Amino acid sequence: MRPVLMIAYLFPPAGGGGVQRTLGFVKHLPRHGWRPIVVAADQPRYWAKDESLLADIPPEAEVHRISDPGWLRPLDLFRRFLPGEVRQALDGLAYVPDRQVGWLPMAFPQALLLARRHHVEAIFSTSTPYTDHLLGLALSRALKKPWVADFRDPWTQNQTFHAATPAHHTAHLALERLVYRHADLIIANTALNRSALYRDFPETREKTIHLPNGYDEDDYRGLVLPKRKPPPWVLGYAGSFYPGYGPEPLFTLLETLRRLEPNLASQVGLRFFGQTGAMNVPEWLRPRTQVFGYLEKAQAIAGLGDCDGSLVLVPTDVSPSGWVPQKLYQALRLGRPILALVPEGEVASLVRAAGGGSLALDPTAQDAAPTLARWLRARIEGPGGPLDATVVGRFDRARLSQTLAENLDRLTRG
Repeated sequence: MRPVLMIAYLFPPAGGGGVQRTLGFVKHLPRHGWRPIVVAADQPRYWAKDESLLADIPPEAEVHRISDPGWLRPLDLFRRFLPGEVRQALDGLAYVPDRQVGWLPMAFPQALLLARRHHVEAIFSTSTPYTDHLLGLALSRALKKPWVADFRDPWTQNQTFHAATPAHHTAHLALERLVYRHADLIIANTALNRSALYRDFPETREKTIHLPNGYDEDDYRGLVLPKRKPPPWVLGYAGSFYPGYGPEPLFTLLETLRRLEPNLASQVGLRFFGQTGAMNVPEWLRPRTQVFGYLEKAQAIAGLGDCDGSLVLVPTDVSPSGWVPQKLYQALRLGRPILALVPEGEVASLVRAAGGGSLALDPTAQDAAPTLARWLRARIEGPGGPLDATVVGRFDRARLSQTLAENLDRLTRG
């Protein structure tokens, strides 16, 4: 089995969708001839923790955890006492590309020794944090081995990216171009993000592929979806909210629906699984709204499976949108009808292709409320048939990992 060094600052027991993507590659690569040697941070400070994910690390893999002493983070002495917005602003001023840059001088010599000891044949780094790619670049140059840079989300093209000053933006862009120039393979997590790379960074055109986040089939083995229950008809959402990304478009749309058809609106229920923070749930909807907080993956999947439909939200301020959240792939595999409140873009196209009584709807459209009303009436009467298995099957992580393995084979043997 051929060893590949995989740099992932965030790795289980850290949780969240991005971590699960990396874990999926680590889990499935051994069956395609690659042995993961993982370099991760030791006890990173991260909002999500899921000890159950550790069970998915295969016996063939080795995980080496390197301490992040934070030598370059003097702000840590008092930042915990500051509001979130202030912490984020200070971090943007003090650290480029991110707070984890202080991990680099500690991680590089240890990762280099590991790579030489295991005679690794390739290097894989994944972001965020983008410091992972700087470590991948340094190791690739030192070892003269091919390097794969995996972008779970874009860098400066990210819809949430805001540089502290023009000088900071220039620095981010310079580092980003350095990664694109030296990486032997770049992975974009959505097709539209790949197209945006082609447009803004022409040097990536010949070496960028698209591998979506996907789902792990093992997570759904033995899951029994309950039969239909009496109203309310419950929509389930699994994921996090943060500034600029929240449930407000859903609440606004349901308020409009209530004015148009109060009896229909009274049959809708909501369940939220994840770090949602404070939500301004309309008073009339609160008796039928449940908030469970962050759960381990298996619990979240079971909770979603107990709902009548899956809810997917994407901010509507950018269109067409290349934002494809991890929760979409969960929703596709569960097979429940999906309500996607999204702008035109990749999510809308995938939901329409999957069918099965699902609806992709821009909540800002003039006819959004009547369209939702028609859809809800139909779904309360019946689920609308199964989702297209061919569309859903494209996102099985075992299949996606095979594509990664084939590209590692090509880079190392070609």
